[in-house]
Amino acid sequence: MAEGEEAGGGSEHLERISEAVGDVRHAISSPLTAILAEVELMLMDADDLNEEQVSGLKTIEEMAHRIRDLTAQLKTIAEL
Repeated sequence: MAEGEEAGGGSEHLERISEAVGDVRHAISSPLTAILAEVELMLMDADDLNEEQVSGLKTIEEMAHRIRDLTAQLKTIAEL
């Protein structure tokens, strides 16, 4: 394979990786938004929950925010 062909193939490969990263980000973001919305709604009615339930929901919320931050980093990577 000629040198120019390798460079072109590498560019296409990087483009496919970038697209895959974008697809993964989107696939994670959609259900994550629903999870965060449900948790926030449940925490709004926290008076009806015991301490353990509230603690569990806050943990879910915290982890969901961490995942959201990671997906934001994926967006940056996909744009490179």
